[in-house]
Amino acid sequence: MRFLLESRLVSNCLLPSGVSNVEIVDSAGNIKFRLSNDQVRQGTGRSTMICLFVFEAEGFEPASTLGVRELGKFLDALAFATCLKFQLERPLRLIDWSDGSFDREFDVFATEPGHEFPIQALTQPILATAQEIRESTVGTYLEQAIEWFSSGVAAARARDKYQLFFYALETIVSKDNLPKVNDVCQKCGSSLYCETCETHPSHKPFPRQKIETILLQYLELKDDARRARIFKLRNMLAHGDNLEVIERRLGCEIGDVLEDLAGVVRDQILVRVMGLSTNKGQSDRLSLLHIEGYAHLLFEARARVKSSAIPPDPDMLDRLALPTVNFIPPKSE
Repeated sequence: MRFLLESRLVSNCLLPSGVSNVEIVDSAGNIKFRLSNDQVRQGTGRSTMICLFVFEAEGFEPASTLGVRELGKFLDALAFATCLKFQLERPLRLIDWSDGSFDREFDVFATEPGHEFPIQALTQPILATAQEIRESTVGTYLEQAIEWFSSGVAAARARDKYQLFFYALETIVSKDNLPKVNDVCQKCGSSLYCETCETHPSHKPFPRQKIETILLQYLELKDDARRARIFKLRNMLAHGDNLEVIERRLGCEIGDVLEDLAGVVRDQILVRVMGLSTNKGQSDRLSLLHIEGYAHLLFEARARVKSSAIPPDPDMLDRLALPTVNFIPPKSE
């Protein structure tokens, strides 16, 4: 089946004034991508575009996943070509775009982060804790680590969160002056011996070895497999594996790794700033929020609609009625 995914993008690069749309067509002359300006807000970072993406899929369910994933890759390429932001704000409609003129079935999307957001929990004690941490880290390397952590919390994509949290961890261990360690055999892990020098060669610990040392100190990561997957994820990302492959090989969701990694970063910053550990019950005097997961979760609703009989022509899209799908907040008890 052929589908058309209509989406709204947020971008810092729009079409020139007077240009209605730009298109990419396939070898048969069929439209594959069409971009048009939506809301132009000069002087802001919230201008939007409408993107039409035509592709093949076996049905509505696989099409909803495939369309968003492939569109994301196209937006990454646009960002590379322009050095400007192109981000998917949300999909609008997924339409059966098969040849012929008939009543079109399509899904209408509605998304939101959940009625619990924003979390109304910013209290005076939390502000006081933030100020104490700020005053204790001014001008130190931990100031940069906290900046990496903050960027990771705000990042939209899980893989970006992971990289930023890992930068924070590397920054934390950068000043650690640990004893020298022996070179080891890559196969069995035993210390190597130099027959000429009659000694075991040693060196200052590499960043990974420093990180492994503090992971062992974190009580939540006594399990070898949980520690190992922090590094496995980094290696797989560096080799270009996609998240589906990574999660299958790790046997867990990337959000589980993010929770472990962010927990270590938070704990180490508090240990180094105040001598307090979050996982040893020593931070009770501080006011800290603890969340269940660092991966962004969105609620998504889809309504299947059948509308006017139109040919597969993007210029005819206005003839398809666009109903509004809303979430109804739960009634308070």
